[in-house]
Amino acid sequence: MKITVAIDSFKGSLSGEIACETVKEALEKDNNSVEVFPVGDGGEGTAAVLARCEGAYPVEIETKGIYSPTVKGRYYIKDKRAIIECAEFVGIDKSKVRKDALLYFDTQGYGQAVMHAVEDGVTDIVLCLGGSGTNDGGAGFLYSLGVRFYDCEGRGLSPVPFALKTLARVDLSGLDKRLKKCSFTVLCDVDNPLTGEYGCSRVFAPQKGASEECVEISDAIIADYAGLLETAAGRKCSDEAGSGAAGGLGFAAKCVLGAECVSGIKYVMEKIGLERSVKECDAVVSGEGKIDCQTLRGKVIKGIADFCEKYDKPLYLVAGKAEVSAEQLGDCVKAVVSLCRDGLSEKYCMDNARQLLFERAEELGKIICSKGE
Repeated sequence: MKITVAIDSFKGSLSGEIACETVKEALEKDNNSVEVFPVGDGGEGTAAVLARCEGAYPVEIETKGIYSPTVKGRYYIKDKRAIIECAEFVGIDKSKVRKDALLYFDTQGYGQAVMHAVEDGVTDIVLCLGGSGTNDGGAGFLYSLGVRFYDCEGRGLSPVPFALKTLARVDLSGLDKRLKKCSFTVLCDVDNPLTGEYGCSRVFAPQKGASEECVEISDAIIADYAGLLETAAGRKCSDEAGSGAAGGLGFAAKCVLGAECVSGIKYVMEKIGLERSVKECDAVVSGEGKIDCQTLRGKVIKGIADFCEKYDKPLYLVAGKAEVSAEQLGDCVKAVVSLCRDGLSEKYCMDNARQLLFERAEELGKIICSKGE
């Protein structure tokens, strides 16, 4: 059988490339012909996937961290084009998440990475948004680009959410003028708006350590901040799809930089030529670290499922942790297997991810063959 494997990274355990090769090895035991495509949706690993396609080279830098004073990360550059992933500089580390610390984290480090690229002469910038450990509406990001925040008495404010409780004015006059010569494309891994029931605070902040009270406070702070920023920029976009990506980084990039926001997985799939492989194969295997209610809101599996439906191909999924069933994910999804099951702890599964992924892929291979797809 001809099988296409397109898998995202398993955050904290496996890169997309290693995950794809592991699944390929398991499926080839049954004499299947397997073609692999490491993929990304804007989150962790997306920049590396695009860099391989485009022949971009890595630039190692040090910026402001969120769990420590500084963090080392990399972005990719080719000619005048840079690919910069927020997970590299302000990415979440679940082992370091602390209750309500989110109110004191900001995205300055990501903005510093962008300015580093601009200083190198880059004018075409791809912002990969997903996997952040922040929820500041992109205030820190903008601060690094020259935007300033003030309270009603004219005192300058730090861009962390807790400080922005007293925000009264946003000043864009210090925005670095070189940014006007740059074009920005935002790759989003979700289609959520900035605030409200489906906004970044209510949907994603709990995953980043926020209590119910912190969620309410964060949503209110970001809503007020968004109104002031939109007035200053003369552009309203907080309700648009993707504005809630990466704790509101999508909103900041669109509102101030005029960035074009696109589906990360669709952008990546087009770049790597995945549609051709799906069209020609007999079955598709995909997966990522977690499959949940957000999976169909712009994540990797959503994009791949759309191709499978278009060409009437069966889709089989593997996840580090699965919180939804195959039936909940659409007619094309025939099976979902999870590394975390049979009483295995999440830590054990992360520590032994490659072996467990190999075993689950063997299971999928048997399921695929039994269905005669």
